[in-house]
Amino acid sequence: AVDLMDESAVKLSQLSSSMNRVDQKIAETNTTISKFENLKKVHHAKDNLKKVIAQVGFFAQVPEMVQELRKELDKDPSKLKKVYLESLKLESLQIALKKEVRVSRNRKRSMSTLVPISTLGDYSADLYSKINDVINIHLGIVPELVRAV
Repeated sequence: AVDLMDESAVKLSQLSSSMNRVDQKIAETNTTISKFENLKKVHHAKDNLKKVIAQVGFFAQVPEMVQELRKELDKDPSKLKKVYLESLKLESLQIALKKEVRVSRNRKRSMSTLVPISTLGDYSADLYSKINDVINIHLGIVPELVRAV
């Protein structure tokens, strides 16, 4: 799971640096983006990439957040309510992530009737299962925290 997260972070970092180079080129042209369809697509891709990088960064920090919440509760049991509410928030984000992966896979599968499947990437049941396994391993401590609190 850690290797997959590290590999994802490296790939996202490479994409981010590519997007920064594209941003520089766009700034150099100093013209409105609406006149150029490809630049508009790149702009939207860059915005989407920033959102993905932020989400990966957040979910990568979840185990550390859970550890901090446990430490906080151990130090000061009167913070039970705060820790409990934070743990519920983390659990709902975990559920939302799993749902988004499922929805994204289903969306890609339904699109396969409209565009060549080779352009959609690998959304096989095996890959979907691996992604869910990584999510369960990496974020499995969240429900444990909720139960412990």
